[in-house]
Amino acid sequence: MLYCIATASASELAEGDLDLFLESVSDQEIRVVLVLRGVDDVQSESYARHNSVVAVHRVPLGGISAVRNIGLRILHELKIADSDIVSFPDDDCRYPKGLARRVATVFKETNTDMLVGSYGEQPITDSIGVPLKVEDAAFRSSSVALFARWSLVKRAGGFNEALGVGSGVFAYGEDNDFALRAFRKSNRPIRNESIRIWHLEERPTTGRNPKGYLTSCWLNVAVPGVPFLIMRGIIASLVQDVRSPLRHGHQLKFMLSALQRSKIRRAKASRPQPWQ
Repeated sequence: MLYCIATASASELAEGDLDLFLESVSDQEIRVVLVLRGVDDVQSESYARHNSVVAVHRVPLGGISAVRNIGLRILHELKIADSDIVSFPDDDCRYPKGLARRVATVFKETNTDMLVGSYGEQPITDSIGVPLKVEDAAFRSSSVALFARWSLVKRAGGFNEALGVGSGVFAYGEDNDFALRAFRKSNRPIRNESIRIWHLEERPTTGRNPKGYLTSCWLNVAVPGVPFLIMRGIIASLVQDVRSPLRHGHQLKFMLSALQRSKIRRAKASRPQPWQ
């Protein structure tokens, strides 16, 4: 079974995206845990009646990592099987028809416990599964297109609550940090871009480190290959600064922000531990 952890605030519910997501999974072998932020009883009860929803939990407004961890604890309480698959769609995603069946087939045929797909507005049909590289885990593993066995999620731990929008520490990198930790614990991680989640490709973003989530790499230096990615990113940033005299020091500023010592300490203290 494929279990999704989805979240939305009251204002996001008003936009109707979550309803469209639930409609897209209603005829698939998918069960959804909803963690709703700042939502009243009437709204939450209406979603609890949806045929694909197995649990609804209301919380105050909070960071995305903390909210997803609540969803993971709910799955733990539901005692799902180690072989079940878990995903983390945004409320404005859509799951194409037959996605759950295709994901289950990839897991079975490759004997993987971690699959990274892709997201966008147009389908990709000519891609095949390849071994996931550390660079893919660090830079290309958006949580909306990441699928993992429950057994692997437990070995990796949940999301780092000092990372992600609403964390108050680093407003990015939660999905890449999770992917790197899962990559390290995975037996056979796979990347297949044809496992495609519908999601807008171009969205306004703020607060992102443009050099590829340097913070999440720094927090996972024990993962083989990550130290090289860190050095490559630092060197590329400095070279870009030299080549862009009109914005001299721009990339250096972002690097220093991504590696701010006090914030890094908080993020290290918040690193999740594996679950038993």
